[in-house]
Amino acid sequence: MKRTTLIALAGTLLAATGLRAAEAEITPQQSAFFEEKIRPVLVKHCYKCHSEAEGKSKGGLIVDSKSGLRAGGSSGYAIIPGNAERSLLIEAIRHTNEDLQMPPDYKLSRRIIGDFEQWIKMGAPDPREDGNTVVVNWRDPDKARNFWAFEQPVKPEVPKSTSSWPRTDIDHFVLQKTAEQGLKIVGDADRATLVRRAYYDLLGLPPSPKTVDRFSYSKDGEDFERLLDLLLDSPLFGEKWGRHWLDVARYAESCGKEANITFPHAWRYRDYVIKAFNQDKPYDRFIQEQIAGDLLRSKTKEERADLMVATTFLAMGPKSMNEANQRQFMADLIDEQIDATSQAVLGMTIACARCHDHKFDPISQREYYALAGIFASTETFYGTVATQGNRRAGRLLELPIKEDEDYSRRTFSTEEMNRLQDLVDSRKEERTKIFIEAREARRGGGDVDTGRLRQQIQRLNTQINLFDERLKTRNSDGTPKPMAMGVRDTTRPRNARVLDRGEIENPREYIQRGFVHVLSGEKPPRIPMSKSGRKELAEWLTADDNPLFARVMVNRVWNWLMGNGIVATVDNFGVNGKRPTHPELLDHLAVRFKENGYSVKKLVKEIMMSRTYQLASDFSARNYSKDPDNVYYWQHSKRRLEAEEIRDAILAVSDQLEYSPPMGSLVSYAEDGFVGRTISERDIQGTSAMSSNDDMRSRVRSRMMASRVGMSRGTDGFNDGERNYRSVYMPVVRDMLPEVLNVFDFAEPSLVTGDRQTTIVPGQSLYFLNSPFVIQQAGITARRIYDERRSGSDRIDYLYMLTLGRQSTDAEMTLAKNYFEDFMKLARRDGTNTRDAIGLALSTFCQALMASAEFRYVN
Repeated sequence: MKRTTLIALAGTLLAATGLRAAEAEITPQQSAFFEEKIRPVLVKHCYKCHSEAEGKSKGGLIVDSKSGLRAGGSSGYAIIPGNAERSLLIEAIRHTNEDLQMPPDYKLSRRIIGDFEQWIKMGAPDPREDGNTVVVNWRDPDKARNFWAFEQPVKPEVPKSTSSWPRTDIDHFVLQKTAEQGLKIVGDADRATLVRRAYYDLLGLPPSPKTVDRFSYSKDGEDFERLLDLLLDSPLFGEKWGRHWLDVARYAESCGKEANITFPHAWRYRDYVIKAFNQDKPYDRFIQEQIAGDLLRSKTKEERADLMVATTFLAMGPKSMNEANQRQFMADLIDEQIDATSQAVLGMTIACARCHDHKFDPISQREYYALAGIFASTETFYGTVATQGNRRAGRLLELPIKEDEDYSRRTFSTEEMNRLQDLVDSRKEERTKIFIEAREARRGGGDVDTGRLRQQIQRLNTQINLFDERLKTRNSDGTPKPMAMGVRDTTRPRNARVLDRGEIENPREYIQRGFVHVLSGEKPPRIPMSKSGRKELAEWLTADDNPLFARVMVNRVWNWLMGNGIVATVDNFGVNGKRPTHPELLDHLAVRFKENGYSVKKLVKEIMMSRTYQLASDFSARNYSKDPDNVYYWQHSKRRLEAEEIRDAILAVSDQLEYSPPMGSLVSYAEDGFVGRTISERDIQGTSAMSSNDDMRSRVRSRMMASRVGMSRGTDGFNDGERNYRSVYMPVVRDMLPEVLNVFDFAEPSLVTGDRQTTIVPGQSLYFLNSPFVIQQAGITARRIYDERRSGSDRIDYLYMLTLGRQSTDAEMTLAKNYFEDFMKLARRDGTNTRDAIGLALSTFCQALMASAEFRYVN
């Protein structure tokens, strides 16, 4: 009997949910990518020959409008969204076709070509509206403060109401807006729905059947508050909410782009973030540590290490390691740091002012370079060794602590240490010999092949750096030094020069290091000439009089809990972003956030205790006709589980989830290397799980140095001896994400992402149907059910409780029993023994429940 047939049969038991696939919209991250990476290149290199405004359309191609670029020219479609390899634009800028080369007289840099490839793979999002673009010109930043986002938040008066519906201040604000819009708020969620919602929203995991039963039948009105307190105190809270921030921080364990070299020490930042959320570290302190932790005071070595690790935020962005021009590399590095910081903390696209004054927001190009000087006075440590294909090697920071071997990479044996030192010494001797021979040849009047000589020296220098960096990460006895990514001030801080059109070849005047005027209070921090200004930047970002600091984070938290931000464009509070639907509520929460010491947990609890949060997801045709996107919160928006929650829920149902955190990351055990070349996908992903530390370490001992010291590399990868850790600990390697993360809309790890896209595509259903991981876990769950429950009805009910967090209805029970009867008839006809047939029936039925929309969605 084919399993696909069985799944289809089981699938007939599952009712359609009526969930609507929304038309894909351009996200703020995609819009920012276009404005920063694509539009400036089109303007500089393409408009003079392909612009309607210029009156030129060579080859029939126009690129200064969205419709023109999509229409293509006489050669065909210029871009095929989602498919870079079939897009003529990519073929043209790669110069691989002699008859189709753009620009015709020179080739764009590998970095720019990579940006266009990434843009088309995204779907070629183009925020331009056909016709004239409206550009806002803020000549007076003081007048710009009249824009709502740049005004100081003031705690408004809570609306009065005679209704008994509101329970909290939040409810009064929401009720006022729904009344103004002529909307009728739906009823409250039932208790089983509420406990499942709270568990997923706070822990990212389903509640146990016992928890659902206990909460559903309790009549204590205060038990939901006690449940929230219990969940907020759980160490699992930091793993769920830390992952939210990792999306914002564009966390990844490789540099991405054309080289894609691993960051073996990025995991320390992941663990720092999880710890910070579990400790409820005040949000202002949390941000200060990530911007300038190395410049803050500490009481212990452990605290000093944490502060250093926090600055990994500035170091782990995507990088073009093959960039030949050092000044270009540094300009791009600084730009990425400004972009990540401004979007993550302020919800502003300050990086759009790199080439010119911001087209929409009151940010001048001079202010951009005032910030650039701060980062130009900062040294970034990302730790990729100099090898062929990596022109921009980076060092690491040594942490002032000692660790157990479990907590870092493995210990090198005495043989390996000696071998590495021998390799360094022999390469240095060979280099010296080449210099001497060349010098003697010149003295004797002989010819010297300088090109060949340069290649030999470069090869030897690369090898020396590679082996020497390996030695620097170990103590003399071979034990690993605790290393980290991060930043620190340069010895000679300096101001940055304005770059005309953002081009390093066109520097203009120097700009004093400073901040954006429209977001500065009466007395912004003064930057000493001898300092970088990063500490002052951290103070400026988190100042109480910064109008955006509290608002942006409050809106993020609201969005993560309610499904819609009060400001829909959570990463863009500028003029081009959406206006708040409930501006008074936003300011109320922002002021409360400050008053409560920037406690994220208190903010989360305040929102979840509101009746607004506890509403049902019931449909109302009348409300839907007026507010189809539920921006006024007349119901609780259904949300699809995030990729990590789906995988973790499957493992929780099968009782295979490992709740203890791992030490390090598979990437840290794989050492440094090029993803897809010296390090394979199998090395850093395994299958659906992660290896235990003991298993990883025992295998790494004999083979991790691999080609580094002349030993042969093993071929078994890291996919045996697996332990199913939570998905937050899965490797996040740019351009090589695990399947479950890719299929279910994981955040793009090269962009600041405060709000993940949610797509509904056939591949998601096929994943549940065909994934070996899902099939395996369904089978394990079936064995669990078979052993723990004796009767068919008990097994069916328990499966519903495990997977959907509720008991089956009478109709579902009848359908399920009919399914099992039909299944057993087929099994007897095929000669399958009874025990195997029951197990297979339970397994396919469980898989069908996992594949249901109700499993993937939280009401």
